[in-house]
Amino acid sequence: MNFKIGEKIKKRRTELGLTQSQVADGHITRNMLSLIESGNAMPSIETAEYISAKLDIPLSYLFSTDENMFVIEKNIKIGYIRELFGKGNYEYCMKIIDELEKTDDELSFIYAFCAFEHGKALVMSGSLESAEKHLNSALDKARETLYSTSEIEATAPLYLSVASNIQSPLLELDTDIYEELHMKAFDYEFFKYITLDYDFPYRNSVFKKHLDAKLLIKRYNYFEALNILKELEDTKTNEYNAYVMFGVYSDIELSYKQIGDFENAYRYSSKRLSLINAFKS
Repeated sequence: MNFKIGEKIKKRRTELGLTQSQVADGHITRNMLSLIESGNAMPSIETAEYISAKLDIPLSYLFSTDENMFVIEKNIKIGYIRELFGKGNYEYCMKIIDELEKTDDELSFIYAFCAFEHGKALVMSGSLESAEKHLNSALDKARETLYSTSEIEATAPLYLSVASNIQSPLLELDTDIYEELHMKAFDYEFFKYITLDYDFPYRNSVFKKHLDAKLLIKRYNYFEALNILKELEDTKTNEYNAYVMFGVYSDIELSYKQIGDFENAYRYSSKRLSLINAFKS
């Protein structure tokens, strides 16, 4: 972008929906403002200060070069963009961002979220062609930002499948990949694990083995449970987390108590308590 002072003034005035007379407002003539906007006159510093205040823009914006134009324009509009975003006015929020002709991480994230939510709404209302366009735009913008867009990337394919083929959406959707993305994005498998859903088809082998051991404990098969639990203790993988470790130690302690091996039960009680102390650090 290479706006001249007059072009910048006219652009901002138009955005605010003001007439030349409203901006001039007796401080300068409407004719002088018209000459400035057309590039046939240069405002004095005093006039430029007045106009920038009237249009709610920094004076530096009028005299800025292309190098910092985006930063200044973003600073002018970001408050309004955030307000629209917060109110769920996604379509107009995207329109304001589009006017900047450039984005950064924050704007790409906002745009991705707006396009995703607007695309979903369009799918539900039956405007499928527009929905497909916005959902694809959401995925494109999600790839441009460093902010987390896992929810968008996991869920957009579901709505895209309907938008692109409302008669047979499953032909467009790879359900295995969708489920995998969805579980990662929302930690759904971990939720199932901590709520002790024994029937869930776990991909995480540690979650599955631990719950298998818990089922054996429920059935009083402590020795079989210990075999699984000790294996889990000895073969830690990337699928582990602090909650798993604590649960494994707790169940090993419980199992040893139930079979009367109090020496080992005490040993694992100590390990469990050491973990609790470590969690406080």
